[in-house]
Order: sequence, then C-alpha cells, then structure tokens
Amino acid sequence: MLKKFNFRLEKNLNISYQEEQRAKENLHEKIKERDVAQEELNIVQNKLVSLEDSIRNEKILQKIMIKKDYIQVLKKLIYEKEEDLNLAQTKLEKARKILIQKSLETKTLEKLKEKEWKTYLLEANREEQKAIDEIASSKHIRENVN
Repeated sequence: MLKKFNFRLEKNLNISYQEEQRAKENLHEKIKERDVAQEELNIVQNKLVSLEDSIRNEKILQKIMIKKDYIQVLKKLIYEKEEDLNLAQTKLEKARKILIQKSLETKTLEKLKEKEWKTYLLEANREEQKAIDEIASSKHIRENVN
C-alpha cells in the first residue's frame, strides 16, 4: 500500500507563499507612497501656476515682488518634491523586483510539487495495476487447480 502524498518541500512552499504575500503588501504600500509624492508635487506645481497667473494681473509692485520671492520658494519646494517622487519611484521599482523574485520562487516550488504529485500518481497506478494483476493471477491459478 502506498503512503499518503507528502511534498518534502511543503514548509518551504508555505514560507514562499508568505514571503510573496508580504512582497505584494510592500508593493502596494510603495505604490501608495509614490502616489502621495506625486499628489504633493502636483499641488505645489498648481500653486506655482496660480501664483504666476496672479502676478500677471497684479498692479502693485510691492505685491509682485513678494509673489516673486514666493515663486522661488515654490520652485525649491517643487525640486524637493521631485526628489521625493524619484525616491518613491526607486523604492517602488525595488519592491516590484522583489515581488517578481518571490513569485518566481513560489512558482518553481509549485511546479516541483506538481511534478512530484504526478510521479506519486504514476507510482500509485503501478501499485494498483500490480495488485490487480496479482488478484487476476491468483484467480487464474485457483480456477486451474479446481
């Protein structure tokens, strides 16, 4: 009688599933961080466009000078937000690569398990056929003895 199927790397496969899940969660977190950085950049860029438009309509020189100073502050802030966005994008790409790696590890273990399962079934079928042949052989011997 054949033993119950037991995949020798089942623990590794379960760990791989968990690591892949953590990598997916990390990727989603990095996507959110990137989206937040993009939104913050968009907000500052929109403020800059608004401020530049308001300067065109401004008549008082003193207000124009104050707004021009503020434009410089916004441009510096835009540069910082672009750096934040680039950093978030880099982290996102790293998380994506890690997820791809973990997915490949999981798929490799799944294929190995499937291969071992097919080998197990083949062996089970051989054992079953052997048992059937023995039964048929012993029946044939009993019939010939009688």
